[in-house]
Amino acid sequence: MASCTQNMNAKSEMLTEKRDVCEEALKLCSQLKSYGVHPVSRMKAAGFQYTGDNDTARCNICGIEVSEWTREMNPFFIHLERSPNCS
Repeated sequence: MASCTQNMNAKSEMLTEKRDVCEEALKLCSQLKSYGVHPVSRMKAAGFQYTGDNDTARCNICGIEVSEWTREMNPFFIHLERSPNCS
């Protein structure tokens, strides 16, 4: 009987681990959908560098930080609009 209980506990732990992995995978997929709205080369050309925090990008010259990027946002125009004195 103990063997059966141990087996069930082991299977329960495996299912919990699989569920946790699936939840993390779904969370990652959701995050990845928000990343990569603009190619890195375009962001870099506009003066932005990824900060490592969600989708936030920062200009290392003027310090402006922008997040929640959408496809409609042009990195060059956003930079000019929000920090017109940046070189």
